[in-house]
Amino acid sequence: MTLTTLTRSLTPPFAFCGIGMARAGQPPQFHISTSPGIQATEHSLFRAASISKIVTAQTLSRVGANPRGLDLNIAALLGIPFHHPAHPTIPITLRMLMSHTSGLNDAAGYLIPAETGLTDWLTANRETLFLPHQPGTYFSYSNLGYILLAAAAETLGDEPFDRLTRLHVLDPLGITGGFNWAGVSAPDWAGRLGTYRRDGATYVAQIDGPTATRPLRPNYQPVQDIGQLSPQGGLRISLTGALQLAISLANADPTPLWTPAMGPGDDLDGVFDSYGVGVQIFTNPRFYPRPLIGHFANAYGFTGGVWWDAARQTAFCYALNGLPLGDEDDAFRPAELAIFRAIADDLNP
Repeated sequence: MTLTTLTRSLTPPFAFCGIGMARAGQPPQFHISTSPGIQATEHSLFRAASISKIVTAQTLSRVGANPRGLDLNIAALLGIPFHHPAHPTIPITLRMLMSHTSGLNDAAGYLIPAETGLTDWLTANRETLFLPHQPGTYFSYSNLGYILLAAAAETLGDEPFDRLTRLHVLDPLGITGGFNWAGVSAPDWAGRLGTYRRDGATYVAQIDGPTATRPLRPNYQPVQDIGQLSPQGGLRISLTGALQLAISLANADPTPLWTPAMGPGDDLDGVFDSYGVGVQIFTNPRFYPRPLIGHFANAYGFTGGVWWDAARQTAFCYALNGLPLGDEDDAFRPAELAIFRAIADDLNP
C-alpha cells in the first residue's frame, strides 16, 4: 500500500493522519489526510507528546550536561532536597533521569499545578514518587524525570527553559514551535491542530481545541515553575518541524545510556529496546527491517513518532490524532505498524 493510500485509509477513524519522509538528497514529501470537520496542513502546530523529550534532552546537553556532566546530582544542582526515601545516600543523577533509571515513576502524576512550585510538589508527593528499586538499577519510563531535566537546563543555562530550547535546538533547526505555546506567534496559535479523542463518530478535543484559551505564564520563576512548560510532552510542533527534528537525528549520539544488559526494566510490549540521550534506540526492531533512532509519542488521543534510518539515510515522522476514549496503551497500534511497513516498502521497492 502506498503512503498516500494508507494515509487516506486512516481518516476516519482517525481525525488526522500525517506522514513526512525525507531521503538524503531529495526534497521532503508529506502525506496528509483529515476527517470531515478537521482542517490541518503540514504547517499546523500540534502537541507532540513524548517527541518533546528529544528537544528537552538536546537542550540540556547543549547548556552543559555533556556525557560527563550527566553524572551531576540533581538535588545538589537544583539546591532542593530530593532523594529516594529507601536509598537516601545514593545521588540521583542526570544520567539516571535521562535514561529512566532513577527509580521515579508517574504514579503521583506529573502535571504540577500552576500555583504549586516544584519543590513543594515534590515534597508533598515524596511517598509515591519512587519505585522500590535502587536508583540506577531499573528502567521505568518516567515523564517526571524529564521535568527535572528541564529544571536542570534552566540552572545550567541561566535562562527559562522555553528560551533555551529555541536558542539551542528549535531555531538552529529552523523549527517553528515551542513548549506550551511559549514564544509561538498568534497566527501559528490560530492555525493549531487540536488533540482529539474519538467518542463513537465524534471527535472530542482534549488539548488546544477550537475553544481553547492560550496559556499564559505571568511572573514565571525558573526551576520552581518548570511544570508550566510541560517539558516531558508539551512541545508544539508541525509535521514539517517533526520531520526536521527527525533529520537532525542523523547527528544524534547513538550510545545507549540503558540497555537490558545493564539491568532489568518494565515490560512495555516492545516499545523500548535501548534508551539514549532523549532517544529510543532500536538495533533490531520487530516492526521495521533496519535499526532506528528516535522517539514515539502517545497522549490525549495523539500517537506518533520521529525516526532516523541511518542505513537508508532517511528521516520520517508520523502523527495520528483521534484515538478512542479510554485507549491508554503505549504499545504500537495496528495503524502505526502499517505506517512502518509502508515506509519500509517505499524504501525497498
